[in-house]
Amino acid sequence: MEQVSNYFSSLTKYDVPGDGRVKTISANKSGTLYVLARWIALKQTKPAQCKVNGLSMQRSSSNLIYPAGDGQIFFPFAQFDIKQGNPHKLSCNQSNGAETIALLDPHVRSLSKQAA
Repeated sequence: MEQVSNYFSSLTKYDVPGDGRVKTISANKSGTLYVLARWIALKQTKPAQCKVNGLSMQRSSSNLIYPAGDGQIFFPFAQFDIKQGNPHKLSCNQSNGAETIALLDPHVRSLSKQAA
C-alpha cells in the first residue's frame, strides 16, 4: 500500500477545463501526461479532442484508477509523452462537458506495472 501511496504522491494533478481553454503544464522531468474522466463519462470522451502544444493526444492504455476525493474516481482516456523543459499547453474540448483532470507522471515507466 505504501508503494501505491508513494506513486500517487509523485503525480502532479491539474484541473482541466473541458471547454478548450488552455492549461499550462510545467515539466521538471520528462514523463507521461494523462487526461482522466469519471467512469460515467469515459465512453463519450475523445482523446483527439485533447491537445498538447497543438498535437492530439492518444488513447490511453493505462489501467490507472485515480481517487480524486469525495468518492470520485477518475480513469485515463488520453495520454501524451512530454519532454522536460518549457511549459506545455494542454487544451481539452470535450463536447459532453465531462469533468476532466490531468496527471503528470514524471517517471519513465508503465503505469500498468505500478497500479496493482
